[in-house]
Amino acid sequence: MKTILAVLSVLVLGGCVGVNDATWFFQGKVENLGEVGAEAVIRPIEIEVTANGEVEIRGTVTTQCWVDGVTLDGDRRGKTLILNIGRIGQEPCQDTRARLHNYTGKFLGLREGSHSFRVVNEMGAQPVVAFETTLELEY
Repeated sequence: MKTILAVLSVLVLGGCVGVNDATWFFQGKVENLGEVGAEAVIRPIEIEVTANGEVEIRGTVTTQCWVDGVTLDGDRRGKTLILNIGRIGQEPCQDTRARLHNYTGKFLGLREGSHSFRVVNEMGAQPVVAFETTLELEY
């Protein structure tokens, strides 16, 4: 039993430090803010890469209906990381005030090296690439 636990510990800890990016994962959160107006702060897309290979993305989007929600989904296709921003629409819209939403997405467990990174805004009728860059992950 001790041998099995030791092997499981090594497997779990190995995935957490980015040794094998087959164990990568994504987490995200959205903060619903107030009405779009003169005092509203729309922050530009910011990316931070930490020493342990975490990639954190922060930004702001708006919805055209006050009660609409925002979803985040992280995807990886080979060496390309994709953050998809989607809309949870409430139809019909009873309150047409535009609303701000701050989002934070984080990719973890990635291997060192060069990765393409893309933010895709799926809030409208057609998906739009809102941001694209190349990231170098070094540990």
